[in-house]
Amino acid sequence: MCIRAGQFDSRTTRTRKLGSFDRAIAVGRGYYADRPKVDHPKQLKNWDWVNYRHNKRTYQLTSPIGEIAKLVIKDEARLQVDNIETLYAFTCMNAGVAAMPLLTWRDQAARPA
Repeated sequence: MCIRAGQFDSRTTRTRKLGSFDRAIAVGRGYYADRPKVDHPKQLKNWDWVNYRHNKRTYQLTSPIGEIAKLVIKDEARLQVDNIETLYAFTCMNAGVAAMPLLTWRDQAARPA
């Protein structure tokens, strides 16, 4: 048996959803400081994205008051990485914005510099 996270397009394999988890939009302070104010999540489409290669490119964003907006990032990615540690590193180096698993962002942010 193999467990894989992310998209899987093979029609020769049976897959089953085991669960889901929340993601957060993560951005380095320096990159954020140089960007215009965002009034709607769809404005994030114009930002430089750092994509985790195995993520879907369609995100459902939910505000604190429950408003939902969909954001599709396809060819806008500035960088595409294969591991979460690299995704976190490029985001902290102000290379762009990323949709990161919320638990990973909290774990990484809690580490001493």
